[in-house]
Amino acid sequence: MTTTDLTHRILAGAAELLQPLSELLKSHLLFIDLLGAVDTPVRLLNREHPQGVRLARFWLNPRFPGGRRNNVFHFHESRSRTGRGSS
Repeated sequence: MTTTDLTHRILAGAAELLQPLSELLKSHLLFIDLLGAVDTPVRLLNREHPQGVRLARFWLNPRFPGGRRNNVFHFHESRSRTGRGSS
């Protein structure tokens, strides 16, 4: 097994373990009166793109329940609500 393979397995396992926490944090967004969103373009490596890179989006939804900061980040490959994307 290569280092890259091992790293991929570790990250995939961590993502699977943290998925319920991510879903819980996202569900809390539905219960607040005012929701902010920050759209940040990021460079996404893409071998199929002529330049080898293209823009994707990171969305930040900050909320402050009870004075505590609780940020939820979303990654999506475009501004579209459909298509490929993840959180």
